[in-house]
Amino acid sequence: MLGNTEFEWVSANATPVLLYPGFTSDDALVEPGEIVAAVYDSTDGIALYGNHDKVLDLLLRLADAVRNAPPVPTTEACIAATTDPTTWEPGALTAPLAPTNRGWTLCGAESLQPIAADPRLATCSGCVGTFNERGPQTPLRLVHFLPDKPCHHPTPFRCRARRARHPNPRPLMNPTDAAAALLDALLAEAQQWACDDTEDREQLDAIDHADTPHGKLALLQNSSLVPSHLASAIADALVALDPATYSPTLAPTTPGTSMADPELHRIRDASITVVDASPEDNTPSDVYEIQVHGVSVLIRRRTQWGPATDVPYVHVEDQNEGPGLLLVEVNNGGEHEHPRPSSGGAAA
Repeated sequence: MLGNTEFEWVSANATPVLLYPGFTSDDALVEPGEIVAAVYDSTDGIALYGNHDKVLDLLLRLADAVRNAPPVPTTEACIAATTDPTTWEPGALTAPLAPTNRGWTLCGAESLQPIAADPRLATCSGCVGTFNERGPQTPLRLVHFLPDKPCHHPTPFRCRARRARHPNPRPLMNPTDAAAALLDALLAEAQQWACDDTEDREQLDAIDHADTPHGKLALLQNSSLVPSHLASAIADALVALDPATYSPTLAPTTPGTSMADPELHRIRDASITVVDASPEDNTPSDVYEIQVHGVSVLIRRRTQWGPATDVPYVHVEDQNEGPGLLLVEVNNGGEHEHPRPSSGGAAA
């Protein structure tokens, strides 16, 4: 979409100026009720026009986005051909690291190219496009769309102005309101990461129409709109602030077992659900279900299995979709293959 847009490119060294109603330039007129924020150099300029509040809002959004932008690459670099987008997960990135070596690239360059120290620091649109076509957990973005509304966290300048107007500090938000603001911030982040393609728009629409805050959060966590580590961290915070609203309402169950009041714990991308023992339902021990990487592992003890008593029981379920393979190894006895059914329903 943006590739066909004609931008006027003006250096950040340009001169800023405000233009008021009555000013004319190149057959354009500043109308009554409008204000124009513009920058210009000796030959070119860019003008942003509208009423006072809309111009101010857009400039504040831009300023906040630039202030909080990820590190900006300073050296041309590609993505290594050996990178697997389906398993890559973003870690901490606090500085624009320089390429450390040269190698073959995802874009298929005919010669060795500088390799970005982190895929987010790649400047090659061909590499980024190939990376995103291979179904990554976290897509790369060369275009970062801003949220539709201003950031919930005011800039330092606005904070100082607010304190000047209100010498008595306002009370802190209650946990429920704080959780709602945090969810709004995560939704804004998702909108910023979303591209203009059909899949991203459908995910945003589904999130917008979810009936409950927990439903919105669940859809965000399962989408590709925000990095998984960010969604997981915010989900933990929401559950801690307002467990009644954001804790999962569905508990894992097994046939013949009643599992009430589960506890949910999250560690990085994994979730661990713990259910208390219920001997009257033939559940002599606590039940643990671990979910990570699309695989569910349920662990419990059984009172008796044949002549044996107090037997550990493990149930593994591959919840990933589409053809694939699950490898399971027990007691160093070798890896056993468990193919996932193909679209026709039969195991490959």
